[in-house]
Amino acid sequence: MAESDDWVSIVAVLAADEVDLVAAALWDAGIAGIEERDLADGRVELVIGCRAGVADACTVLLGEAIVDVAPVSADAGLDGWREHAQAWRAGSCFVIVPPWIDDPDWIGDGDVRVSIDPGHAFGSGSHETTRLCIAALERTIGVASSVADIGCGSGVLAIIAAGLGARSVVAVDIDPAAVAATADNVTRNGADGIVSVREGSAAAVGPGHDVVVANIAAPVLIADAAAIAAACAPHGVLLLSGMLSEQVGSVIAAYVPLGWSPATIELGEDWAVVELRDPAHAHDHHHH
Repeated sequence: MAESDDWVSIVAVLAADEVDLVAAALWDAGIAGIEERDLADGRVELVIGCRAGVADACTVLLGEAIVDVAPVSADAGLDGWREHAQAWRAGSCFVIVPPWIDDPDWIGDGDVRVSIDPGHAFGSGSHETTRLCIAALERTIGVASSVADIGCGSGVLAIIAAGLGARSVVAVDIDPAAVAATADNVTRNGADGIVSVREGSAAAVGPGHDVVVANIAAPVLIADAAAIAAACAPHGVLLLSGMLSEQVGSVIAAYVPLGWSPATIELGEDWAVVELRDPAHAHDHHHH
């Protein structure tokens, strides 16, 4: 019998137009990583890594699409993901580099290198949501900002917030593996003095933050709306991501009754980030 913390690899084949919705449902179910490979026939092979305790939910979601389910040793499973890791660019100047690969030759003098090891936590599962959030953080973080990162994953957003000049960042995640990965990455990037990491949900970050970023699945953004909004100062900014573009309306609808309204909505290819502000304090906004 597999222990709930053993790793399982699931291989499934889907039509290309099904991948985004199925992947979003898999992330919601709690998978750790996913790799997409385009097949010659136009379909897409998904290789999914998850804990054994999550595998049942995945097999229900995937049904007939499943080709193979196999246990993997933790190290082998994670090393499989690591082989495909590469450096990637986000925001105006950040380059995110896994620590086990060499710096790419395209890093420039003006770039800020951020070393992120996802450990056993894989963030939102989409570089696109991370990129959207980083661009939004660049727009909204001031030098004296207090920032909360809810669902910190690997800690990349918390570390970049520190790099953008935030004076304090509180990063929380309900997954102990994510808390451990974030703590390691904070130390690796020299941000210990600014970023504090805690295990917990939105309620754990405390109130009064100037910028609150939550890059988590849409159902959680909706279910935890009151706690996420309560973390933000009255003059502050809520940055919500981890939702697919078609989920934006239902996420915003959860925050409007709490007094928040959308200031900007940035749509990526599949994903979105929404910036919400409290209109009661609209006169406090400083537009650059």
